[in-house]
Amino acid sequence: MKPKKTLAWKRGWAFFRQAWDMMLTDSDLIKPSVYALFVGAGISLVALALVGGLMWAVGQAEWSGYLLVVLGAVVAFCEYLVAYIFSAMTAYLIYGYLAEGDGRMDRAWNIVRRDFFDLAALAGVSALLAALRQAFSDQQKKKGKRLPRFSSGLLGALWEETAALLLPIMVIDDLPLTEALRRLGQVVENNLLLVSVSAVGVRSLTRLISFLAYGLGAAAGAAAVWFLVSVTGGAATGWWLGVFSGLALLALIVALATVFTTYIHTAYYTCLYLWAREVEQARRARRPAGMALAPRPLAIALEVN
Repeated sequence: MKPKKTLAWKRGWAFFRQAWDMMLTDSDLIKPSVYALFVGAGISLVALALVGGLMWAVGQAEWSGYLLVVLGAVVAFCEYLVAYIFSAMTAYLIYGYLAEGDGRMDRAWNIVRRDFFDLAALAGVSALLAALRQAFSDQQKKKGKRLPRFSSGLLGALWEETAALLLPIMVIDDLPLTEALRRLGQVVENNLLLVSVSAVGVRSLTRLISFLAYGLGAAAGAAAVWFLVSVTGGAATGWWLGVFSGLALLALIVALATVFTTYIHTAYYTCLYLWAREVEQARRARRPAGMALAPRPLAIALEVN
């Protein structure tokens, strides 16, 4: 019998390949993840410019720290909102692809417009929880305590998984945030999430991809620096060009990895919820839960032994 971790990795890889095939069949599925990357990067650049401008304008004023905290909260909210909007689009596109063979962008845009305020509410909750966790971690760090910091990180991971499941519930079942939370509670209470995160190692796989992307990007960046410095004979221009090119390569590779891991993560939780709905319908019809068919990408992953 194979170790559970090995089996989870194999299932995660199988799901990754299925999600990749879906993306190649319907390129619209990956588009929201690309949009999220560029919009999120734009928000970060604007935030950096605002911070720099505020620091120059207010200097060492006593209230400057409070202003930066408020600005940080606004930026965090915007980042979460962008992530949720485009993840919700991805979830609905995958739902459309699995149900009708085509994920339509026009419908996905209409869905996020319909659910904008609920997505904003979810972003607000996430930003608030992140701020509270950070404040708690900083406080415990000053006291030299590590276990509470670990607990804070665990709570953050649990909320991340909760939000990942809430998004398909909100957009597929057309539920506001409060009803989506109640719906998620019903799904968990009735043991309808038959595949735990550990059973299909999608989360571990996406982390590995991100780690490898950083490693590959760093290696490519170092190679670019070495090449340009060598070509220019160690001139200052070569160093500047090398560093700029190296950072650009690192950013490009990490950005590509981020697009794909975001898409895979959303695809997994969308398929997971769709399967939970099928199991629920089977139970209501008094059919064996085992007769409920999982979405094809998830079903194929589960067949891996």
